[in-house]
Amino acid sequence: MKNILFLLLLIPVISFSQYSKKELKKLKKMELKIVNRGLDLDATFVPYFKVKYYTRENGTEGVSGANVEDSWAEAMFTLGLDVGDYSRQSQVKDANNREMNLSNSLIFNGRYVFDCNTYRIIKIQDLQNDNKIVATIKYEGRQLYWAYGKDLSLKMEYVIRELIRLNK
Repeated sequence: MKNILFLLLLIPVISFSQYSKKELKKLKKMELKIVNRGLDLDATFVPYFKVKYYTRENGTEGVSGANVEDSWAEAMFTLGLDVGDYSRQSQVKDANNREMNLSNSLIFNGRYVFDCNTYRIIKIQDLQNDNKIVATIKYEGRQLYWAYGKDLSLKMEYVIRELIRLNK
């Protein structure tokens, strides 16, 4: 009788798991390797992806991964992290009031830069500690920004969830 009662209590827990078997199989293929050296999850994270422009064979131009920053920001916000943004500041006129591009700089509104520009590696840099890398996330398989729709958000949320879990 106790065994039946135990099984009845266990079945709802198993059937309402976070991921389906198919989704879990995809996520396990990513083979996440997270190295964390002092990440503060209460600080503000700024997703950064340098937008890359390309030209197709027919001459039209496009943007690769234009929604990557928004997708990372949504995944972080969904899982309870504070999300910031960045802006570009440029000086266009010189001392003689001539039009020219003198300098470009990025202003980050947060403590950590979540840099996903490198191939299959995400670097998290601490802006308050001389831009030192405090965490890296390595994964196998396709680049995360080549996925789309539910698959993309599922993988990004999984990465953030694992980062949070391994930080404790």
